[in-house]
Amino acid sequence: MSATTISDYPFRNISLPWNDRVDDLVSRLTMEEIKEQMSCGGRGPKGGPAPAITRLGIKPYSWNTECLRGDVDAGNATSFPQAIGLAATFSPSIVFSVAEATGIEVRAKFNDYMKHGLYGDHRGISPVVNIMRDPSWGRNQETYGEDPILSGMLAQSFVKGLQGNNSRFIRVNAGCKHFDRRFWRSPGCFLETLTDNSNLEKKTPTIDPSVTTTPLQSLGQLGKEFSYAPGCDSNACTKYNSAEIEKTVTGADVIFACPILEREGHDRADLEWPGKQLQVIQYAVKYGKGAPLVVFLFNAGPMNLTWAYNNDDVSAMFEVFFPAQATGEAMGRILTSQQDGDVPAGRLPNTWPKYIDDVPLMTDYTMEGKTYRYFKGEVYYPFGFGLSYTSFEYTEMITPIRVKDGEDVSGEIVVQNSGKYDADEVRTENRVCLSRGKCTT
Repeated sequence: MSATTISDYPFRNISLPWNDRVDDLVSRLTMEEIKEQMSCGGRGPKGGPAPAITRLGIKPYSWNTECLRGDVDAGNATSFPQAIGLAATFSPSIVFSVAEATGIEVRAKFNDYMKHGLYGDHRGISPVVNIMRDPSWGRNQETYGEDPILSGMLAQSFVKGLQGNNSRFIRVNAGCKHFDRRFWRSPGCFLETLTDNSNLEKKTPTIDPSVTTTPLQSLGQLGKEFSYAPGCDSNACTKYNSAEIEKTVTGADVIFACPILEREGHDRADLEWPGKQLQVIQYAVKYGKGAPLVVFLFNAGPMNLTWAYNNDDVSAMFEVFFPAQATGEAMGRILTSQQDGDVPAGRLPNTWPKYIDDVPLMTDYTMEGKTYRYFKGEVYYPFGFGLSYTSFEYTEMITPIRVKDGEDVSGEIVVQNSGKYDADEVRTENRVCLSRGKCTT
């Protein structure tokens, strides 16, 4: 006779292949246990943890955290720009670095929470692999834009950075989301499915001022005198104080406006500015009496820019998406360009249409008339658009002299920084830093 202990179960034998261990574990679960494990452990105060299975030596477990821009739901964490802003880098290496740093923090928190028997949301549900099909969708900020190739490359880099490269162990298990009511399997990436239209809860993290620079802090250092008015009562901007705006901008040499133009989980009926935000900008121009206005757009999807685009007092517009804890520092450096890396080099990861009437219904998933591949209307800015303080020239294309039938054709293009500043240039799916006067292929 022999007795079997919990440690003898094959699923606990780390020398066995993953599939063998998973098959053994699942075979030992009852249907009721499977239901509980699948339905618990998710997001929110009532989502978990999944209950312990003491007969198999399995402890309680929570498998969910939102870490698309850092582990923001589990206490102190490094905050990174939202995914749509990271996509504007067109840089898999930058996304990898962000995900790697996030994964290390998530794993460290997990180890600490497990040590103290705490089971909250701190596990790793990212990245979002939906493409940006409609400019008015309320969750565009979570995507890597509208191009499936770019989105796939950046999502792949995120997964690799988050999970690590150990051949036996995963640092943090990535969860690629969202899909509709079905389940796919992909190596190294769990695919989350959507079963309803519920929105994510809105989280407001605690801000540590010692590692944060706000727009107000940074912009306030650009002049000898500086005044500030909040403008709107909230992001929705249902009301504003015109007298306060007039007092703030009167006599100004330059005016900065930082409108926050949308919220996660809230689809938009049109491309107009929320509430009375446009009126606030118009009041600032009216009482500024010719002072140049610089607008920083905090948004994920396109907006109607007709008024700003056609007004001579609007000197510049910066698309900053939803940045993070270094927002103020980044804004200040972009404006003053005092050191290497300060030249803007982002590229739009989506089409910016002029008119909502040119955009098909959000519920139309045929893709007809959507994204840069099929959109037929007028645009303010096309996919890939971006400005720089320097200029680049594409001077030569190098291709094979002969190509055999059926062979792939590859080539190289010579790009030169012909401007006055060292800067990055986006090449297809990546970035290259070029000193002024230098060339690369």
